[in-house]
Order: sequence, then structure tokens, then C-alpha cells
Amino acid sequence: MPPVEGPPVAPATTDEKKNVIGFIYPPPEVRNIVDKTASFVARNGVEFESRIRINEQNNPKFNFLNPGDPYHAYYQHKVQDCRAGKPMPSKEAPNRSVVSAAQQQKQQELLRSVVQESAAAVPAKEPPKEPPPEFEFIADPPSIASYDLDVVSGGGKFAENSFDQLRPRSGEKL
Repeated sequence: MPPVEGPPVAPATTDEKKNVIGFIYPPPEVRNIVDKTASFVARNGVEFESRIRINEQNNPKFNFLNPGDPYHAYYQHKVQDCRAGKPMPSKEAPNRSVVSAAQQQKQQELLRSVVQESAAAVPAKEPPKEPPPEFEFIADPPSIASYDLDVVSGGGKFAENSFDQLRPRSGEKL
């Protein structure tokens, strides 16, 4: 088989070796922080990144600055894009489809019909006009003489004070 001729292939540079084929997109709240930080770092340089890394080392929102973080590749990609002058995407979702006025009208009518059906299916409860009946006991609690009540409560107090030394104190091991 004859060799295929084409443009000469230059050896890979160190920048090309560092490029990552794929990366993990962070969630929207983290992505906003990553995007803003990447634009600042692209404008102000690597020294700015090191200052942020030092100042925010205990802040988990800035973990993407660490090379071991799963979002670090996305961050590096954004820094390269900002340095290359690529515009940052708008805050809207990128794949929004355009809905025609007729489709919007149809969706609104469908939504209204569903809401009306669900409202008709669940009858509205009126609040009660009278207060609920008084709670009645089935059996009255047994009556106890005041002397007996003093004996029982005194016994409880005695037990509480007598066994106080058995109760563990704060900081003591059991």
C-alpha cells in the first residue's frame, strides 16, 4: 500500500498534550463562579489565580482551582477560551427551542383544561363553622389522697438525690 501524502504533521507541543478531550460541566451555581473566575484569571494572569487559591482555600466553592477537582478541566477550558477572546455564553439555556404563537396558545388551553379538571375533581372543603366538641375522657383518673401524693413525690425526690452520685457527670466516661 503506498504511503498517504498530506500536509506535514508537526510534533505535539506541550500545550496540546495538556488539552483534555472531555470535561465535566459543573452545576449552574458552580458554573457561574467558575466562569467569572476564569474571565478574571484570563485578564489578570496566573498570579491572580494563586491569590484566589490562597484566600479561598477553605471555601468549597473554589475547589475547582485544585488540579484534582473534577471541574478543574472545565475551568482550564474556560480560561483558555477567555484568553482566546471567545465570548462567554449568555445566561439563557443554550438549546431553547422557539415556540410559535399557535403552539403557545395550544399549550395555554391545554394547561387551563388540566387545571379546571383537577379543580373539579377535588371538592373544596369549607372551614367548620362551629368549634369541635369538648374532649371527653372515657374513664376518670383515679383520685389519690394528698398524703399519698406527698409520699410518692417525696420518694421520687429521695431517689433522685440518693442516686445522684451514680449519674455520670459531663466529661466523665461511663
